[in-house]
Amino acid sequence: ISFVYIMKETQNKYYWNEDTISHFKEVSKNNHKMNIIEQMLSFVQNNCELKEGETYTDLAADLYLKVFGYWN
Repeated sequence: ISFVYIMKETQNKYYWNEDTISHFKEVSKNNHKMNIIEQMLSFVQNNCELKEGETYTDLAADLYLKVFGYWN
């Protein structure tokens, strides 16, 4: 999944609950980055409602940026 391209289109578009951000920051301490991305994608698929033109990948990419603050 290439989140870099997606973020050019969706940067700062979504609001994330601080508990969600804190949860993924904590989980990231003991997990490989790809595992975190998969968990974020699963989270948004199960807990978020898409609006017109959005994809779950858009939301997961935005959440990743909110949690880590950068692409790495």
